[in-house]
Amino acid sequence: MVAVRTDGDRLTLELRCRPAAMRWHLAPGLVELALSAATLLAPEPVAPLPLPASIASVTAHDVPGEHVVLHVSPAAERPTPDGEPAAGDGMPPVADVLIATPEGSPLIELTGIRLSTPTAHPLPPEAARRHTTHVHTPTWHELPTRPAEMPAAASGTRALPAAASPGVAGSASAVGASARPSGAHADSAQLGGAVVDGGRAWSAGGTVLLVGDGSALGEAIAAGLERRGTPVRIVADAGTGVRERTGGALKELAAGDGCAAVVHLAGLDLPAAGAPDAGVVAGACAAAVEVAAAVAAAGAGARVWWVTRGAVAVDDLEEPAPAQAALRQTAVVAGVEQPGAWGGVLDLDPLCADPAADADAVLAELDARLSGGGEPTEDRLALRAGRRLAARLLPAPAAPALFAPLRLDPERAYLVAGCGGPLAEEVAGWLAERGAGQVLSVPLVEGAAHARQLMEEQATAGRPVGGIVWLGADWNLPAGGPPGARELEAALSERASGAWLLHDACLLTRTELDLFQVWSTVAGSWGAIGAGAQAPVDAVLTALAAHRRSRGLPATSVAWAPWGEVGLLDRDSAQRLTRSGMTPLPTVAARELLDQITVFGPAEVEIADVDWGLLLPLYRQALPFPLFDALAEREKSAPGDADALLDKLRTLPADARADLVLDCVLEEVAVVLGLDAAGELEPRHGFFELGLNSITALEMKVRLERRFGCPLPATLAFEYPNGQALAAFLAAEVVGADAPPPNGGPHDGAAGGIHTGGSPSGSATNPSAPVPAARAAGDPPAAAADAAPDTGDIAELAAGLAAELAAVTELFEQEKR
Repeated sequence: MVAVRTDGDRLTLELRCRPAAMRWHLAPGLVELALSAATLLAPEPVAPLPLPASIASVTAHDVPGEHVVLHVSPAAERPTPDGEPAAGDGMPPVADVLIATPEGSPLIELTGIRLSTPTAHPLPPEAARRHTTHVHTPTWHELPTRPAEMPAAASGTRALPAAASPGVAGSASAVGASARPSGAHADSAQLGGAVVDGGRAWSAGGTVLLVGDGSALGEAIAAGLERRGTPVRIVADAGTGVRERTGGALKELAAGDGCAAVVHLAGLDLPAAGAPDAGVVAGACAAAVEVAAAVAAAGAGARVWWVTRGAVAVDDLEEPAPAQAALRQTAVVAGVEQPGAWGGVLDLDPLCADPAADADAVLAELDARLSGGGEPTEDRLALRAGRRLAARLLPAPAAPALFAPLRLDPERAYLVAGCGGPLAEEVAGWLAERGAGQVLSVPLVEGAAHARQLMEEQATAGRPVGGIVWLGADWNLPAGGPPGARELEAALSERASGAWLLHDACLLTRTELDLFQVWSTVAGSWGAIGAGAQAPVDAVLTALAAHRRSRGLPATSVAWAPWGEVGLLDRDSAQRLTRSGMTPLPTVAARELLDQITVFGPAEVEIADVDWGLLLPLYRQALPFPLFDALAEREKSAPGDADALLDKLRTLPADARADLVLDCVLEEVAVVLGLDAAGELEPRHGFFELGLNSITALEMKVRLERRFGCPLPATLAFEYPNGQALAAFLAAEVVGADAPPPNGGPHDGAAGGIHTGGSPSGSATNPSAPVPAARAAGDPPAAAADAAPDTGDIAELAAGLAAELAAVTELFEQEKR
C-alpha cells in the first residue's frame, strides 16, 4: 500500500502489486482487496461484520500493471431490465470499485458490490469434540499387490494331498452337481514332496469345498486347485437343504483328510445391477447363513471365504450390486456370530471378464492364508484393477471451524419415509426447522405407482419434492438365532425396497432433489450378534446411495447407533449395547450431528458414541477384526484411568483398599447383568446364579481389564465366581496387596460358584492357587509352568486342564447356539 485518501464517502487506495501477481489479468489478491475496501462503505456498523456476497458486474478494460489505484465509491442505482431497482438477499448494493492506472485510465470495474451478514458461526468446542469422537468414515486401505506368481514352497512344507474324498479316488466329487474330472496337471513340479503350480504349498491338508456358482469362475477355481493336486468338492446352493448338503459333505471329508477351506460362490449368481428383488435376496442370504452354521457345527477348523463381484463401491464412481452387497453383509454378521467358521469376504473386480484371472486371485488369497506364511489377516477385501484393498473404519475429518446452518428450500416439500412414530416426528421437526416448505410423512411406500404418485401430486400442487430422508434403521438386536428367508424378505420389503422405488420415481418424473439420505445401523455395517435381519437392509440402502453418487446425484448414507429417546430400542438390546461400550445418542446431540454431516459431509458416515476401550476387546476376542485397526491405534495413545485407580489403591489401608476393589468389581458386574445399581448385588452371591453366562462373563473380563489396566485370564469368572472372591484376587494379584483369600473363596460351592476342575494357570490339585494377572491367554507354556505350583503329578494336572478347557468351550458353544 502506497497511500490512502478519503473524500467524503469516497475512498482512494494507491498500491503497488507484487511481480507474482502480474501473471494474472486480474490477480486474486487485488480482487480481495477491492471487495474488502467496499465493506468500509457499509451504512452503519453491525455485528457480525458484513462480508461481500455478490457483484453485479465485472468489466475488464486492460491488464493491471505494477502500479494501480483503487477508487471506491457508493454504488450507483441501476434499474433491472423490468424497471425495478436491483434487490436481493442481504443489504442493497453498497459500492462500486474502479481499478485504474495512476493516470486515471480504467483497468477493471466492479459494480454493484452487495454485502451480507454471514450466517456461519464458529462450531462450539463441545460440538466439535462430538464430531471428532462420534463420526467415522468407512474407507479402503491399499495393500501390497501380490506377485503374479507366488514363490515355490520350501522343502518340507506339506501340501494338500492329491487324494480325493473317500470313495471317489482320483476325482473331485460333487454333492448336488455332476462330478468333475481331476488329476494333477502334467507340468506341476514336485518340490520337497509338495505339489507346486505357481502357488505356495498349503500347510494344512484337506479338500476345498466349493459352494454354488453356476458361472465359469467355479470351473476355473476347481481346475486351478486340481492342477496343484488339491482335491475339490462341490455343493450345489440351489433349492432348500443347503445346510444338510454342506454338513453332509463336511462329515464325509472329516473321515478322510478333512476340509481345508470352504469357498462360497453362490453370491455370484445374484443380479449385478438394478433394484434388488426382496425375495431373491432373502433366499440367498438365508442360504448363506445355513452354510455358515453347517461349517461351524462341523467343527473341523475349516473357514468360509465368501466371494462376490462388485458388492462394494471403493470410490464414488462405482455402482455396487445391491443383491450381492446384501449377501456380503449377511456373511459378515454370520462371521461375528460363528467366528470359528469365518474366513472373510472377497469382492472381485466388476470390470474383470476373465474367469481364469479371477480364479487366480481367489486362489492367491487362499494361498496366503493356508500356506502358513504369517500373512496379516485381512478379512474384508476388494480387488480392483490389480489393486488389493482392505476395508477400514477411520475417524471422520475434523469439522470446519465455521459452520453455516442448513437452509432448505421453502418452496419445496420434503419426505420422511420408511417408518413412522417418534423418530419420524423428530426428523420431520428437524426438516421444518431448517426451512422446508412442507414435510410429508410416508411410513410405507406401497409400490412403484405410489412412489410416482407422491412426486406428481407435489409437483402439481406447486411444491415439488426437494428431498427425501429414508429411515431404514432397526436398532434392536433380537436373540434366538438368525432370521429365516421370510423374515429377511419382510425386512427388505419394509425397510429398503421403498427407498429404491422413490429413487426410481424421481428419475421417471425428472424430480431433482437437493437432499437424499438413507439411514442404516452401525451394527449391520460392522457386524454384530443379532443384526442378521438388519445387515442386508443396510447393505441395500448403502448400495442405493453409492448408485446415486456414481451418477452425480446427491446422496448421503448414514449408519447410526441408536437414538436413545425415540422408543425404538428394547430393554435387552439397550443393555447389550451399554455393556459393549456403546451409548445411545441423545436426541439433541443426534440432531446436532445430523446438521453437521448434512452441511459438510462426508457422503458415507457411521455415527456412534463408543467406548472403544471396551468394544474393541470384545470384537477382537475371537477374530482380529482389522476393520478397526486405525481406531485401535488411536485408542492405544488415549490416556486411561487405570493408572490413577491403581495409584489410589496403593495408598489406601488394607480395609479401604479391599472395599474400593470390591466396589469396582460389583459396578462392572452390575453393568453386564443389566442391573440398575451395584447395591443390588451381595458380594458372596455366585455370578452364574445371578444370570451370568459365557458371553457376559467375557464382557465382565473385558470391563475389568479396562478398569484395572491389565490382562486377565479368560476363565476369570469360573475361577473366581463371586464378587468377594474376585475382588480378593484383584487386590492380591493386580494391585499387589497382600490379601488372603476371603472366606468362601473361588470354589466355595455355598457361594454359588461353579467348580471347573482347576485353574488353567494354577494347579488341578490345588484349585485355590492364584492366577497371575500378568499372564495373558497367549503366553508361552513355560511362563505358565513357572507360575504354577509343583503338583508332583503332571498327568493329573494335564487331565484337569483338559477337562476345564472342554467345559469352558462347551459353555461358549451352547451360548452361541
